[in-house]
Formats: sequence, C-alpha cells, structure tokens
Amino acid sequence: MPDPAPGLVWSGPLATFADGDLQAQYFDLRMNDLSSLTIGACTYDMVTTIVRYLSSSDGAMTSTETLFYLPEFGISLFAATRNADETEATVYSFVEIRAARP
Repeated sequence: MPDPAPGLVWSGPLATFADGDLQAQYFDLRMNDLSSLTIGACTYDMVTTIVRYLSSSDGAMTSTETLFYLPEFGISLFAATRNADETEATVYSFVEIRAARP
C-alpha cells in the first residue's frame, strides 16, 4: 500500500478471516483533502479516509470504515463503521490523545 497522502485513491485484493472462514474481498481506499480535527483543546491536521470493502463474488459493498489519519503522528483513528445491511453507521468520539511512555 502506498504511503498515506491527501487525495490518494488505492484499491486491491484483501483476504479476511472471520468466523473461521477465509474470505477473499476487495477494498477501495479514498483519502480526502487535508482538513483539521479538534480533540479537547488541541487541533490536528487530518485526512478523512473512507475504506469500502467489496465482495469478491459480486462486487457488492459489504462494509465501510471511516478513519481519521493524523499526519503529525502517522496514525489513523477508527472513526466509524457500517455494514451493508445497516442503515446507520456506528460512530466513535474522541476526547483525548495522550503520549505513551516507552
């Protein structure tokens, strides 16, 4: 996978292991333009990333994930998820980021 960057579009095959079954899927990853995210009293550069997972048998979307990539830290926060059979996404809120000691 290429390094994260605003405007990146990338897709490819993916193998998942769920409920004891190995499944072949595809995914599409789209990174939006640079924006910002405020958590507590701090504001960070952020790139919203949408990942769509597609069935290998018929190309139907199976689920979608939303990630907030923070370039300053080189990490993504898992922000939301929605399965194809759900009408609303499960959305996560962030209240604080702390540095871990080695």
